[in-house]
Amino acid sequence: KDKVEFPELRRLAKEHYEAFKPDRVMVEKRASGHSLLQELRRNHVPVAALKADASKLARAHAGAVVLEDGCVFVMCNRHGEIMDWAQDVIDDCAAATFQRGSPGNDVGDTCIYAWLYLRKTFQLELKGEADDDDDRDNQQSQARPLG
Repeated sequence: KDKVEFPELRRLAKEHYEAFKPDRVMVEKRASGHSLLQELRRNHVPVAALKADASKLARAHAGAVVLEDGCVFVMCNRHGEIMDWAQDVIDDCAAATFQRGSPGNDVGDTCIYAWLYLRKTFQLELKGEADDDDDRDNQQSQARPLG
């Protein structure tokens, strides 16, 4: 959430990678993101460059489908209460407007990038989206042997 100078950004990125060990770190390829991508690659961090190929509003509309389809779950504690950090993310996303000239919402934009990345890499499938392989498997399983 913070706006930091590059040395601090680099330190925080490395620190968070070591703490959470994600499969992939995604960095928007603009401004200090170019340098951060190079730095993380040099340190053998699995990183993907994100290109802002659409406006934030267009990305928000595309990402909304994921929410509307019920593909996003919230982290709760053992008592069924939403975790504080998860509530913070929900609040930030709910406050996002993505209108031209409105203050940036990096948390909301980050969530949208993540949802779109998961759809693009076929790790998230909306209800009613049929995979060609699944259709082929279903057809084969319904076929009966000759003879």
